[in-house]
Amino acid sequence: MMMARFSMTSELVDPVYKYATIIFSYKSSKVMLSDKLNKSILQNLNNCLYWKGNATNYNNNEANMTHPLIKKYNLEPHPEGGFYRQVFRSDNETSSYVHNQMRPALTHIYFLLLKGQVSRFHRVLHDEVWNHYEGAPLQLFQLENQQVWERRIGGENNEYVEVVKAGNFQAAATMGEYSLVGCSVAPGFDFNDFSFIEEPSMKEWIKVAHPDLTKFI
Repeated sequence: MMMARFSMTSELVDPVYKYATIIFSYKSSKVMLSDKLNKSILQNLNNCLYWKGNATNYNNNEANMTHPLIKKYNLEPHPEGGFYRQVFRSDNETSSYVHNQMRPALTHIYFLLLKGQVSRFHRVLHDEVWNHYEGAPLQLFQLENQQVWERRIGGENNEYVEVVKAGNFQAAATMGEYSLVGCSVAPGFDFNDFSFIEEPSMKEWIKVAHPDLTKFI
């Protein structure tokens, strides 16, 4: 059994982590927390722990972990690939128009993709806005009704913002050494609203119709 300080979110963003001590068993994947945490927070922490404990750190090798921006912004591996840190989580809550569950009104993360990394095809249930901050342009794909849309954000002659519609599968890669971007979700992001492509027929369609995108599955 391993004792760990859980830091998916900065204490400045979500004070609950200030009080949480997590005992993580790789066999049972259970969390024991202080009774100061309410049920909804416990559910969210368990969910984050699932992704942190079970998702492969896609394309995150030892060399990538030494990138200076990771240390500068205190970034952590993301299950979809790349590195991130949540820097804003609204104190205000709103009901999701998808499933009527309560979510923070808005969340925002820093997201870093390095050369050779990809953000695998995934979706969130609410609209997401991507903003380019630094580095090479970012190549961003959306999958909608068996059509793939490509957009590039950052760099000359490109926009610096792109919106991914709620529920669309999306994938991304840097077009250079690295791309630092920001991602805002409203209503706010929750790992319960996050999923990869699991359907075999959809994976097969991508491989046949868009073989160049196979690396994003």
